[in-house]
Amino acid sequence: MSLGRTASSGPTASFGRSGRNGHGRVGRLNAVAVLAILAPTAVAVPAVAASSSTTSSVPTIVLCGGYRGCDQAGYNSYGYSQHSRTSYWRMYAGDECTNYVAYVEATHFGVATPRYLLGNAYQWPASARAHGVRVNKTPAVGSVAVWPGGAYGIGPDGHVAVVEKVGPHRSYIVVSQQHLLAVANGYEWTRINAGFSSRVWEPWPSFFIHFRLQRHLPGPPITGLHRQRAKRRGHAQKRHRARRHQRSRRRHTARRHHARRHHARRHHAARRHHSRNRRRAARRHHAARRHHSRNRRRDGARRHRARRRDGARRHRHGHHARRGRHRHRHQHR
Repeated sequence: MSLGRTASSGPTASFGRSGRNGHGRVGRLNAVAVLAILAPTAVAVPAVAASSSTTSSVPTIVLCGGYRGCDQAGYNSYGYSQHSRTSYWRMYAGDECTNYVAYVEATHFGVATPRYLLGNAYQWPASARAHGVRVNKTPAVGSVAVWPGGAYGIGPDGHVAVVEKVGPHRSYIVVSQQHLLAVANGYEWTRINAGFSSRVWEPWPSFFIHFRLQRHLPGPPITGLHRQRAKRRGHAQKRHRARRHQRSRRRHTARRHHARRHHARRHHAARRHHSRNRRRAARRHHAARRHHSRNRRRDGARRHRARRRDGARRHRHGHHARRGRHRHRHQHR
């Protein structure tokens, strides 16, 4: 396999395949071609720029190399060294870019295992798009960067990497990638600036695959230079969360007190309404009893008068009857 650009081979180095088809490595182009000619097994690694002005003036900046080196520098290798012998998404295990991307997408971003075979690295965009996955040229944190086969410094099987950070206005991206030459363990984090020719290493990716992420996206990589600033931001975010929690508790307490007062007002109103109804019912009851008593008195008086009338009538009738009998007796005598 080719270890880099040489005078006879050019920049097309073989790249790792997926689906247990074969092996290979991506050859990084040397900054100085003479070094590759004299020592092809020790490819020069581009130096990390020290200032922000030179950061965007070069196409590629290597942020860290190797699992241990990246972990010590504050970049996450996701523990792939302990899981590299396991196949993910039916990719070829080991020092393979496809298996590393599948591992990170599955374990760190929570992407479900596809039910279809993605194929080699250059076949990922077509396979994913055919199964409803969004594929475009816009990078996003957690998306998969894809280089087609035959790109500058890329073998015929293509290359994939994980997008870890996106710069403002997509001016650059930071990727973590596996299966590179001249790097410890074939692993590194690299910043790729936009706006450079496709004939320089490392070219801007041709596609970005946006699998459905199930977990929170990680923050930007924290280096030693940014650790103190990130710590201050963390404290500020903690204070902001505490203030939001206090405001939420105050709002909750206010709502609870308002609900209690509202319930008490409704309870007292219901009691007043019930008391008013009871008083009204009592008044109606007493009025009914008074009306009934009045009617009873009236009926009693009416019955008394009727009895008196009847008695007087009977008395008169009896008196006349006695007089008639007495007169009748005198006539017979």
